[in-house]
Amino acid sequence: MRTDVELKNRSGRRCGKLSVSEIARRMNCSWITADKIVHPEKYPKKDSKRVYKSILDDYKDIIKQKVESFGSNAKGIWYLLKTKYEYKGSYETVKNYVRTFKKSAINNATIRFETSKGYQIQVDWKETLTLKSRFNVEYTINIFLMILGYSRYKYIQLTYDRKQQTLFECMTNAFEYFGGSTEEILFDNMKTVVDRAKSTYGNVVINEKFASFAKDAGFKVRCCIAFRPKTKGRVELLAKIMNRLKAFNGEFSNEYELEEIVKRLNEDINNELVQEVNIIPSERHKKETEFLTTINVDLLSTYYIKEKKYKVNKNSLISFHGKKYSVPPRFIGKEITVKFVDDSFIYLYYTTDFICSHNTTLDYAISYKKEHYTEILKTGDYKHLDNKKIEEIIWSNYEVDDNVFIDFTNEENVDYTEFNKEYNKQLNEFFEGVVNRDE
Repeated sequence: MRTDVELKNRSGRRCGKLSVSEIARRMNCSWITADKIVHPEKYPKKDSKRVYKSILDDYKDIIKQKVESFGSNAKGIWYLLKTKYEYKGSYETVKNYVRTFKKSAINNATIRFETSKGYQIQVDWKETLTLKSRFNVEYTINIFLMILGYSRYKYIQLTYDRKQQTLFECMTNAFEYFGGSTEEILFDNMKTVVDRAKSTYGNVVINEKFASFAKDAGFKVRCCIAFRPKTKGRVELLAKIMNRLKAFNGEFSNEYELEEIVKRLNEDINNELVQEVNIIPSERHKKETEFLTTINVDLLSTYYIKEKKYKVNKNSLISFHGKKYSVPPRFIGKEITVKFVDDSFIYLYYTTDFICSHNTTLDYAISYKKEHYTEILKTGDYKHLDNKKIEEIIWSNYEVDDNVFIDFTNEENVDYTEFNKEYNKQLNEFFEGVVNRDE
Protein backbone atom coordinates (compact mmCIF):
# COMPACT_ATOMS: atom_id res chain seq x y z
CA MET A 1 0.00 0.00 0.00
CA ARG A 2 1.26 3.47 -0.92
CA THR A 3 2.16 5.35 2.26
CA ASP A 4 2.23 8.75 0.51
CA VAL A 5 -1.45 8.43 -0.40
CA GLU A 6 -2.29 7.49 3.19
CA LEU A 7 -0.42 10.55 4.48
CA LYS A 8 -2.25 12.84 2.03
CA ASN A 9 -5.57 11.39 3.16
CA ARG A 10 -4.72 12.14 6.79
CA SER A 11 -3.59 15.72 6.03
CA GLY A 12 -6.75 16.26 4.00
CA ARG A 13 -8.87 15.25 6.97
CA ARG A 14 -7.20 17.92 9.09
CA CYS A 15 -7.66 20.68 6.49
CA GLY A 16 -11.06 19.68 5.29
CA LYS A 17 -12.30 16.53 3.57
CA LEU A 18 -10.82 15.82 0.14
CA SER A 19 -12.65 13.70 -2.40
CA VAL A 20 -11.22 10.42 -3.63
CA SER A 21 -10.76 11.92 -7.11
CA GLU A 22 -8.90 14.93 -5.69
CA ILE A 23 -6.53 12.68 -3.72
CA ALA A 24 -5.92 10.51 -6.80
CA ARG A 25 -5.17 13.57 -8.97
CA ARG A 26 -2.82 15.19 -6.45
CA MET A 27 -0.91 11.95 -5.73
CA ASN A 28 -0.83 10.80 -9.35
CA CYS A 29 -2.40 7.40 -8.68
CA SER A 30 -5.50 5.59 -9.85
CA TRP A 31 -8.91 6.28 -8.35
CA ILE A 32 -9.15 2.66 -7.06
CA THR A 33 -5.87 3.00 -5.19
CA ALA A 34 -7.05 6.19 -3.52
CA ASP A 35 -10.46 4.69 -2.74
CA LYS A 36 -8.86 1.68 -1.01
CA ILE A 37 -7.03 4.08 1.28
CA VAL A 38 -10.04 6.27 2.05
CA HIS A 39 -12.64 3.47 2.31
CA PRO A 40 -10.78 0.27 3.35
CA GLU A 41 -14.02 -1.32 4.62
CA LYS A 42 -15.16 -1.66 0.98
CA TYR A 43 -12.22 -3.94 0.21
CA PRO A 44 -12.07 -6.81 2.77
CA LYS A 45 -8.92 -8.92 2.67
CA LYS A 46 -9.33 -12.35 1.14
CA ASP A 47 -7.66 -15.38 2.69
CA SER A 48 -4.79 -16.63 0.63
CA LYS A 49 -5.48 -19.94 -1.09
CA ARG A 50 -1.81 -20.59 -1.63
CA VAL A 51 -0.62 -23.81 -0.05
CA TYR A 52 2.89 -23.68 1.38
CA LYS A 53 4.57 -27.09 1.11
CA SER A 54 7.64 -28.08 3.10
CA ILE A 55 10.25 -30.46 1.80
CA LEU A 56 9.77 -32.40 5.06
CA ASP A 57 6.01 -32.93 4.67
CA ASP A 58 6.44 -36.42 3.25
CA TYR A 59 8.85 -37.41 6.01
CA LYS A 60 7.37 -35.93 9.20
CA ASP A 61 5.66 -39.15 10.28
CA ILE A 62 8.93 -41.05 9.92
CA ILE A 63 10.82 -38.41 11.91
CA LYS A 64 8.27 -38.43 14.74
CA GLN A 65 8.34 -42.20 14.97
CA LYS A 66 12.13 -42.32 15.10
CA VAL A 67 12.29 -39.62 17.77
CA GLU A 68 9.49 -40.96 19.97
CA SER A 69 10.12 -44.69 19.67
CA PHE A 70 13.90 -44.82 19.55
CA GLY A 71 15.17 -41.40 20.68
CA SER A 72 17.07 -40.97 17.40
CA ASN A 73 19.02 -37.74 16.92
CA ALA A 74 18.72 -35.37 13.96
CA LYS A 75 21.98 -36.50 12.35
CA GLY A 76 20.91 -40.13 12.30
CA ILE A 77 17.43 -39.32 10.97
CA TRP A 78 18.88 -37.10 8.21
CA TYR A 79 21.23 -39.89 7.17
CA LEU A 80 18.35 -42.40 7.13
CA LEU A 81 16.13 -40.13 5.00
CA LYS A 82 18.95 -39.40 2.60
CA THR A 83 20.03 -43.01 2.06
CA LYS A 84 16.72 -44.87 2.21
CA TYR A 85 13.95 -42.38 1.41
CA GLU A 86 15.69 -40.19 -1.22
CA TYR A 87 15.42 -37.02 0.84
CA LYS A 88 17.02 -34.12 -1.06
CA GLY A 89 16.90 -31.43 1.63
CA SER A 90 19.63 -30.24 3.97
CA TYR A 91 20.63 -31.55 7.39
CA GLU A 92 19.80 -28.13 8.93
CA THR A 93 16.15 -28.47 7.86
CA VAL A 94 15.86 -31.84 9.60
CA LYS A 95 17.72 -30.59 12.69
CA ASN A 96 15.46 -27.55 13.09
CA TYR A 97 12.33 -29.67 12.80
CA VAL A 98 13.57 -32.30 15.28
CA ARG A 99 14.52 -29.55 17.75
CA THR A 100 11.06 -27.99 17.50
CA PHE A 101 9.36 -31.36 17.80
CA LYS A 102 11.34 -32.39 20.90
CA LYS A 103 10.78 -29.03 22.55
CA SER A 104 7.03 -29.18 22.01
CA ALA A 105 6.92 -32.74 23.36
CA ILE A 106 8.90 -31.92 26.48
CA ASN A 107 7.22 -28.57 27.21
CA ASN A 108 3.72 -29.82 26.49
CA ALA A 109 1.45 -28.47 29.24
CA THR A 110 0.85 -30.90 32.07
CA ILE A 111 -1.31 -30.79 35.17
CA ARG A 112 0.08 -32.32 38.35
CA PHE A 113 -2.34 -34.78 39.87
CA GLU A 114 -2.36 -36.60 43.17
CA THR A 115 -2.19 -40.40 43.03
CA SER A 116 -4.67 -42.36 45.10
CA LYS A 117 -3.47 -44.52 48.00
CA GLY A 118 -2.04 -47.80 46.77
CA TYR A 119 -2.57 -46.96 43.10
CA GLN A 120 0.86 -46.32 41.56
CA ILE A 121 4.59 -46.91 41.98
CA GLN A 122 7.24 -45.32 39.75
CA VAL A 123 10.52 -47.05 38.88
CA ASP A 124 13.78 -45.89 37.32
CA TRP A 125 17.56 -46.23 37.50
CA LYS A 126 20.26 -43.69 38.25
CA GLU A 127 22.83 -45.08 35.82
CA THR A 128 26.62 -45.45 35.91
CA LEU A 129 27.69 -43.23 38.78
CA THR A 130 31.44 -43.55 39.40
CA LEU A 131 32.82 -43.07 42.92
CA LYS A 132 36.26 -43.63 44.43
CA SER A 133 37.01 -45.04 47.87
CA ARG A 134 39.51 -43.49 50.25
CA PHE A 135 42.00 -46.05 48.90
CA ASN A 136 41.45 -44.69 45.38
CA VAL A 137 39.58 -47.84 44.29
CA GLU A 138 37.01 -46.96 41.62
CA TYR A 139 33.42 -48.22 41.87
CA THR A 140 31.01 -47.88 38.95
CA ILE A 141 27.53 -48.27 40.39
CA ASN A 142 23.86 -47.90 39.56
CA ILE A 143 21.08 -46.81 41.90
CA PHE A 144 17.70 -48.52 41.62
CA LEU A 145 14.85 -46.09 42.42
CA MET A 146 11.29 -46.91 43.42
CA ILE A 147 8.71 -44.50 44.87
CA LEU A 148 5.09 -44.77 46.01
CA GLY A 149 2.96 -42.21 44.16
CA TYR A 150 0.71 -41.17 47.05
CA SER A 151 3.10 -41.03 50.00
CA ARG A 152 6.36 -40.38 48.05
CA TYR A 153 7.88 -43.14 50.21
CA LYS A 154 11.08 -44.22 48.47
CA TYR A 155 13.27 -47.31 48.16
CA ILE A 156 16.79 -47.08 46.73
CA GLN A 157 19.33 -49.86 46.25
CA LEU A 158 22.91 -49.93 45.04
CA THR A 159 23.55 -52.32 42.13
CA TYR A 160 26.50 -53.08 39.86
CA ASP A 161 24.45 -53.90 36.76
CA ARG A 162 20.96 -53.34 35.32
CA LYS A 163 20.16 -56.90 34.27
CA GLN A 164 16.60 -58.21 34.39
CA GLN A 165 17.38 -60.55 37.29
CA THR A 166 18.77 -57.58 39.21
CA LEU A 167 15.57 -55.66 38.48
CA PHE A 168 13.46 -58.56 39.78
CA GLU A 169 15.54 -58.73 42.96
CA CYS A 170 15.42 -54.97 43.57
CA MET A 171 11.66 -54.81 43.03
CA THR A 172 11.06 -57.74 45.37
CA ASN A 173 13.20 -56.04 48.03
CA ALA A 174 11.25 -52.81 47.50
CA PHE A 175 7.90 -54.59 47.90
CA GLU A 176 9.11 -55.97 51.22
CA TYR A 177 10.32 -52.49 52.25
CA PHE A 178 7.01 -50.85 51.30
CA GLY A 179 4.83 -53.60 52.73
CA GLY A 180 3.30 -54.56 49.37
CA SER A 181 2.73 -53.51 45.77
CA THR A 182 0.30 -51.14 44.02
CA GLU A 183 -2.35 -51.49 41.32
CA GLU A 184 0.05 -50.30 38.60
CA ILE A 185 3.75 -49.53 38.24
CA LEU A 186 5.10 -46.86 35.89
CA PHE A 187 8.38 -47.58 34.08
CA ASP A 188 10.68 -45.79 31.73
CA ASN A 189 11.09 -47.72 28.46
CA MET A 190 13.92 -49.87 29.87
CA LYS A 191 14.96 -52.91 27.83
CA THR A 192 14.48 -55.25 30.78
CA VAL A 193 10.76 -54.39 30.77
CA VAL A 194 9.72 -53.73 27.17
CA ASP A 195 10.59 -55.25 23.81
CA ARG A 196 9.19 -52.23 21.97
CA ALA A 197 8.90 -48.76 23.45
CA LYS A 198 5.64 -46.84 23.61
CA SER A 199 5.06 -44.00 21.15
CA THR A 200 2.17 -42.16 19.56
CA TYR A 201 2.55 -44.53 16.61
CA GLY A 202 2.46 -47.87 18.41
CA ASN A 203 1.62 -49.61 21.64
CA VAL A 204 4.22 -50.86 24.06
CA VAL A 205 5.23 -54.54 23.86
CA ILE A 206 6.04 -55.95 27.32
CA ASN A 207 8.77 -58.54 27.69
CA GLU A 208 7.17 -61.96 28.29
CA LYS A 209 9.20 -62.83 31.36
CA PHE A 210 8.56 -59.44 32.92
CA ALA A 211 4.84 -59.73 32.14
CA SER A 212 4.86 -63.03 34.04
CA PHE A 213 6.62 -61.36 37.00
CA ALA A 214 4.05 -58.55 36.99
CA LYS A 215 1.20 -61.06 36.99
CA ASP A 216 2.66 -62.95 39.95
CA ALA A 217 3.23 -59.68 41.82
CA GLY A 218 -0.30 -58.47 41.01
CA PHE A 219 0.40 -55.16 39.26
CA LYS A 220 -0.26 -53.70 35.81
CA VAL A 221 2.69 -52.46 33.74
CA ARG A 222 2.50 -48.88 32.49
CA CYS A 223 5.23 -47.24 30.39
CA CYS A 224 6.09 -43.62 29.65
CA ILE A 225 5.98 -42.09 26.18
CA ALA A 226 9.40 -40.98 24.95
CA PHE A 227 10.30 -37.34 25.69
CA ARG A 228 7.58 -37.09 28.35
CA PRO A 229 9.68 -36.98 31.53
CA LYS A 230 6.92 -35.17 33.44
CA THR A 231 4.85 -38.37 33.24
CA LYS A 232 7.15 -39.81 35.91
CA GLY A 233 8.27 -36.57 37.50
CA ARG A 234 8.57 -37.91 41.03
CA VAL A 235 11.18 -40.48 40.00
CA GLU A 236 13.04 -37.88 37.90
CA LEU A 237 13.17 -35.66 40.98
CA LEU A 238 14.47 -38.56 43.04
CA ALA A 239 17.28 -39.10 40.52
CA LYS A 240 18.53 -35.58 41.31
CA ILE A 241 18.67 -36.45 44.99
CA MET A 242 21.12 -39.24 44.11
CA ASN A 243 23.67 -36.57 43.30
CA ARG A 244 24.20 -36.38 47.06
CA LEU A 245 26.23 -39.54 46.71
CA LYS A 246 28.87 -37.67 44.72
CA ALA A 247 29.89 -35.89 47.91
CA PHE A 248 31.05 -39.26 49.30
CA ASN A 249 33.91 -39.54 46.82
CA GLY A 250 36.92 -40.62 48.89
CA GLU A 251 34.81 -40.99 52.04
CA PHE A 252 34.21 -44.77 52.12
CA SER A 253 36.43 -47.84 52.41
CA ASN A 254 34.66 -50.58 50.44
CA GLU A 255 31.45 -51.59 48.71
CA TYR A 256 29.86 -52.67 51.99
CA GLU A 257 30.34 -49.22 53.50
CA LEU A 258 29.01 -47.66 50.30
CA GLU A 259 25.88 -49.82 50.56
CA GLU A 260 25.41 -48.63 54.14
CA ILE A 261 25.66 -45.00 52.97
CA VAL A 262 22.89 -45.66 50.42
CA LYS A 263 20.72 -47.29 53.09
CA ARG A 264 21.17 -44.31 55.43
CA LEU A 265 20.36 -41.95 52.58
CA ASN A 266 17.19 -43.95 51.92
CA GLU A 267 16.03 -43.44 55.51
CA ASP A 268 16.96 -39.74 55.48
CA ILE A 269 15.04 -38.83 52.32
CA ASN A 270 11.97 -40.67 53.61
CA ASN A 271 11.99 -38.42 56.67
CA GLU A 272 12.58 -35.14 54.82
CA LEU A 273 9.82 -32.68 53.93
CA VAL A 274 8.63 -32.84 50.30
CA GLN A 275 8.23 -29.15 49.49
CA GLU A 276 5.77 -29.43 46.59
CA VAL A 277 3.09 -31.13 48.70
CA ASN A 278 4.32 -30.28 52.21
CA ILE A 279 4.44 -33.88 53.46
CA ILE A 280 6.93 -36.20 55.14
CA PRO A 281 6.93 -39.53 53.22
CA SER A 282 7.46 -41.81 56.24
CA GLU A 283 4.42 -40.32 58.00
CA ARG A 284 2.19 -40.45 54.94
CA HIS A 285 3.31 -44.01 54.17
CA LYS A 286 1.53 -45.19 57.32
CA LYS A 287 -1.77 -44.10 55.76
CA GLU A 288 -0.99 -45.91 52.49
CA THR A 289 0.20 -49.27 53.86
CA GLU A 290 -3.28 -50.77 54.26
CA PHE A 291 -4.05 -50.06 50.58
CA LEU A 292 -1.02 -51.98 49.25
CA THR A 293 -1.34 -55.44 47.70
CA THR A 294 0.35 -58.27 49.61
CA ILE A 295 2.99 -60.10 47.58
CA ASN A 296 4.41 -63.62 47.71
CA VAL A 297 8.14 -63.09 48.26
CA ASP A 298 8.98 -66.79 47.84
CA LEU A 299 7.22 -66.85 44.46
CA LEU A 300 8.91 -63.66 43.20
CA SER A 301 12.35 -64.79 44.38
CA THR A 302 12.19 -67.65 41.84
CA TYR A 303 12.73 -65.06 39.10
CA TYR A 304 16.33 -64.50 40.18
CA ILE A 305 19.05 -66.87 41.38
CA LYS A 306 21.11 -65.64 44.31
CA GLU A 307 24.61 -66.03 42.97
CA LYS A 308 27.40 -63.66 42.00
CA LYS A 309 30.98 -63.91 40.75
CA TYR A 310 33.90 -62.49 42.75
CA LYS A 311 37.59 -62.26 41.97
CA VAL A 312 40.04 -63.71 44.51
CA ASN A 313 42.59 -61.10 45.63
CA LYS A 314 46.33 -61.65 46.18
CA ASN A 315 45.68 -62.51 49.83
CA SER A 316 43.52 -65.46 48.76
CA LEU A 317 40.35 -63.71 49.98
CA ILE A 318 37.10 -62.59 48.41
CA SER A 319 35.05 -59.59 49.57
CA PHE A 320 31.38 -60.27 50.19
CA HIS A 321 29.02 -57.74 51.81
CA GLY A 322 31.88 -55.90 53.49
CA LYS A 323 33.61 -58.96 54.91
CA LYS A 324 36.40 -61.17 53.58
CA TYR A 325 36.39 -64.95 53.23
CA SER A 326 39.25 -67.33 52.42
CA VAL A 327 39.77 -69.75 49.55
CA PRO A 328 42.81 -71.92 48.76
CA PRO A 329 45.76 -69.96 47.25
CA ARG A 330 45.49 -71.81 43.91
CA PHE A 331 42.40 -69.65 43.14
CA ILE A 332 44.22 -66.30 43.48
CA GLY A 333 43.33 -64.08 40.49
CA LYS A 334 40.45 -66.33 39.42
CA GLU A 335 36.72 -65.66 39.51
CA ILE A 336 34.65 -67.88 41.77
CA THR A 337 30.89 -68.12 42.12
CA VAL A 338 29.26 -67.30 45.45
CA LYS A 339 25.87 -68.94 45.94
CA PHE A 340 23.68 -68.08 48.90
CA VAL A 341 20.41 -69.93 49.40
CA ASP A 342 19.79 -68.37 52.82
CA ASP A 343 21.26 -65.49 54.84
CA SER A 344 23.47 -67.67 57.07
CA PHE A 345 25.96 -69.34 54.73
CA ILE A 346 27.65 -68.73 51.42
CA TYR A 347 28.88 -71.56 49.20
CA LEU A 348 31.87 -71.01 46.97
CA TYR A 349 32.33 -72.73 43.59
CA TYR A 350 34.94 -72.62 40.87
CA THR A 351 33.01 -73.37 37.67
CA THR A 352 30.95 -76.37 38.91
CA ASP A 353 33.44 -77.57 41.57
CA PHE A 354 32.55 -76.91 45.18
CA ILE A 355 35.35 -75.19 47.19
CA CYS A 356 34.01 -74.51 50.68
CA SER A 357 31.31 -72.74 52.70
CA HIS A 358 31.51 -69.83 55.16
CA ASN A 359 29.23 -68.69 57.95
CA THR A 360 28.18 -65.09 57.18
CA THR A 361 26.56 -64.41 60.57
CA LEU A 362 29.92 -64.19 62.41
CA ASP A 363 30.98 -60.68 63.42
CA TYR A 364 34.53 -60.79 62.06
CA ALA A 365 36.17 -58.76 59.30
CA ILE A 366 38.02 -61.82 57.93
CA SER A 367 37.05 -65.49 58.08
CA TYR A 368 39.60 -68.19 57.29
CA LYS A 369 39.37 -71.93 56.96
CA LYS A 370 42.29 -73.42 58.90
CA GLU A 371 43.49 -75.43 55.90
CA HIS A 372 43.41 -72.26 53.73
CA TYR A 373 45.39 -70.33 56.36
CA THR A 374 47.96 -73.12 56.47
CA GLU A 375 48.36 -73.14 52.68
CA ILE A 376 48.70 -69.35 52.57
CA LEU A 377 51.50 -69.40 55.18
CA LYS A 378 53.30 -72.24 53.40
CA THR A 379 53.27 -70.42 50.05
CA GLY A 380 54.76 -67.29 51.64
CA ASP A 381 57.56 -66.53 54.06
CA TYR A 382 56.88 -69.59 56.24
CA LYS A 383 57.25 -72.31 53.61
CA HIS A 384 60.42 -73.58 55.30
CA LEU A 385 58.61 -74.29 58.61
CA ASP A 386 57.19 -77.66 59.61
CA ASN A 387 53.52 -78.26 60.41
CA LYS A 388 54.00 -77.86 64.17
CA LYS A 389 55.52 -74.38 63.81
CA ILE A 390 52.77 -73.40 61.33
CA GLU A 391 50.16 -74.55 63.85
CA GLU A 392 51.74 -72.38 66.57
CA ILE A 393 51.71 -69.30 64.29
CA ILE A 394 48.06 -69.88 63.44
CA TRP A 395 47.03 -70.09 67.11
CA SER A 396 49.15 -67.08 67.98
CA ASN A 397 47.57 -64.92 65.26
CA TYR A 398 44.10 -66.13 66.16
CA GLU A 399 44.51 -65.14 69.82
CA VAL A 400 45.98 -61.71 69.04
CA ASP A 401 43.75 -60.44 66.20
CA ASP A 402 40.12 -59.86 67.23
CA ASN A 403 39.06 -59.14 63.65
CA VAL A 404 40.06 -62.57 62.34
CA PHE A 405 38.12 -65.82 62.69
CA ILE A 406 39.73 -69.16 61.87
CA ASP A 407 37.46 -72.13 61.35
CA PHE A 408 39.22 -75.26 62.59
CA THR A 409 36.56 -77.60 61.22
CA ASN A 410 38.09 -79.99 58.73
CA GLU A 411 35.86 -79.35 55.77
CA GLU A 412 37.37 -82.16 53.78
CA ASN A 413 35.48 -84.57 56.02
CA VAL A 414 32.19 -82.75 55.59
CA ASP A 415 29.78 -84.36 53.15
CA TYR A 416 28.11 -81.74 50.92
CA THR A 417 26.22 -84.26 48.83
CA GLU A 418 22.87 -83.45 50.41
CA PHE A 419 23.44 -79.71 50.08
CA ASN A 420 24.34 -80.04 46.39
CA LYS A 421 21.26 -82.19 45.81
CA GLU A 422 19.04 -79.61 47.47
CA TYR A 423 20.65 -76.71 45.58
CA ASN A 424 20.38 -78.49 42.23
CA LYS A 425 16.75 -79.29 43.03
CA GLN A 426 16.06 -75.57 43.54
CA LEU A 427 17.78 -74.71 40.27
CA ASN A 428 15.77 -77.34 38.38
CA GLU A 429 12.51 -76.05 39.86
CA PHE A 430 13.48 -72.50 38.88
CA PHE A 431 14.24 -73.36 35.24
CA GLU A 432 11.19 -75.63 34.93
CA GLY A 433 9.07 -72.71 36.11
CA VAL A 434 10.63 -70.44 33.48
CA VAL A 435 9.99 -73.01 30.73
CA ASN A 436 6.38 -73.52 31.82
CA ARG A 437 5.74 -69.76 31.84
CA ASP A 438 7.26 -69.39 28.36
CA GLU A 439 5.02 -72.17 27.04
